[in-house]
Amino acid sequence: MIEGSKTRLRPMTPEEIPLFHRWVNDPGVRPYWYGRYMTMEALLEDWKPYYFDGTKPEKGRCFIVEADGFPIGMIAYHMRDRVARRVEIDVLIGGERYRDRGYGTDAIRAFLGYLFNELHAHRVELGTYIHNLRAICAYEKAGFVREGVLREADWVEGRFVDCVVMSILEDEFQAQECLI
Repeated sequence: MIEGSKTRLRPMTPEEIPLFHRWVNDPGVRPYWYGRYMTMEALLEDWKPYYFDGTKPEKGRCFIVEADGFPIGMIAYHMRDRVARRVEIDVLIGGERYRDRGYGTDAIRAFLGYLFNELHAHRVELGTYIHNLRAICAYEKAGFVREGVLREADWVEGRFVDCVVMSILEDEFQAQECLI
């Protein structure tokens, strides 16, 4: 269990995959999400089983974000490079009434503590669409730094879109934690 001030993170179970599928297909989420998972099969083809069953935590794991005792989203990590201790994360707040209220930022900060302190990550990175201002704001509040833009890197809803690459380093996170 990973505790934030507003959220609690716990491993996602295989029985919760349909909830994740529903969230990524929500019209308020879909324009901001990298995957195109109109079917459950497409989601399961892209997301490895160990994200949900915990059999390979050294490679990645998916967690449910809870608030007020209810699942409101998910956060996951994927170990990009074990030697360099480089981790990539994905985050989504699926519960509409929990968006724009600090739950995402809280979950990210709590998750960063887990990644840096328990998994001993050195670098945590992510990418998001340049039009996903809500997410960019949450990532910056959590201490992420913009590194650059991948121009027209993805095709979303009939057009090419730019992607913002962001990261936070272990020492940056530790310095930030000292201030809180």
